[in-house]
Amino acid sequence: MNTETGELKYYDTNEALREAMKNEPLIPAKAADFTPKQKKDMRVSKHDNKSKLGKTFTTARAKRKWMARQIKKQSQPVGA
Repeated sequence: MNTETGELKYYDTNEALREAMKNEPLIPAKAADFTPKQKKDMRVSKHDNKSKLGKTFTTARAKRKWMARQIKKQSQPVGA
């Protein structure tokens, strides 16, 4: 699962998954964790906080936003 877009992808081998993880922000997900709608759309909704993958995606989005805010705070001059 791509943690930025929520896109779900299948990889044939673990080696293919490792190679893809070098280039994209991916989290390994089991096909058994997909809901029927996620299997059909091959995507996790950013509003899904009920399913296992939805919770993982929501947490990753929140963490990414928090990190962006911290970086922005550090880049601002003191006293501004």
